[in-house]
Amino acid sequence: MLINARRDLEERWHDIQLHYSHLLQMEATLQGAATSPIPGATTRLVEISKSTLALLAYNMIEGVARAILDDIARYVSGDGRKWRHFSDQLGDELMRQILEGRSTDSKHVLAKRAVLSADKRQTFSLRTDLILAEAYGNLTFGKLKGCISLIGVDCQVISAAANSGEDLEFFTIRRNKLAHGNVTFGNYLNSHTASELFRKCETVKATLDEVLGLVEAAINNNTLINA
Repeated sequence: MLINARRDLEERWHDIQLHYSHLLQMEATLQGAATSPIPGATTRLVEISKSTLALLAYNMIEGVARAILDDIARYVSGDGRKWRHFSDQLGDELMRQILEGRSTDSKHVLAKRAVLSADKRQTFSLRTDLILAEAYGNLTFGKLKGCISLIGVDCQVISAAANSGEDLEFFTIRRNKLAHGNVTFGNYLNSHTASELFRKCETVKATLDEVLGLVEAAINNNTLINA
C-alpha cells in the first residue's frame, strides 16, 4: 500500500549501506588490511565520513516520515468524500493543538489548514508539510509517533528495539549540530566507531519498517482517521 514510502526507505537504506561499506574500506586501508585500498584515505577523512553517515541516517528518518504521509495523502485523495472527511478531521485536530498551545506557529498551521480544506489537487508536499511543519530538522522519536498517531495510527506498540527512540534522537541531535556549524565533521563523532554508528542505523531502519507496517495495517483495517 505504501509503495513510495517503502521504495524510499530501501533507497535511503542502500545509500547508508554503500557509505558504510566505503567507510570500512577506508578504515581497513589505514590499518593495512584492505583488500582494495582506497587512495588518499586519512584518519580525518574517516571521521568526516562518520559524520556523513549520521546525516544519511537522519535523511532516512525524516524522508521516510514524509513519504509515508505523502502515500496516505495519495490514498485518501483518490476519493473526494474520503478526502473531505480526512481534511476536516485533520484540520480539527490541528486547531485543537493550537488552542491547547501545542503549536508554536498558529499562523503557519492555519495557512496549511486552508490548503487541506481546498482543492485536493494541491501538491501533496504541502499536505505533508502541514504535519511535519514543526519537525523540520528536529524529528525526534516522540514527534515521529505524534505525526503518525495524528492520522489514527497507534505507534505506542512500536517494539523494533528498546532503544529505538534513543538512537533516533541520537541522529537528530548530531544532524542539528553538524548542520548549524556547532561542531566540525572531522572531530564530532571520533568517540564512536563506524560499526557502532551502523548498528544505530540498523535500529532506526527496523523502527521505520515497523511504522510502515502499522500504517499499512491501519489502511487495510480501515482505521485511519478517514475511516
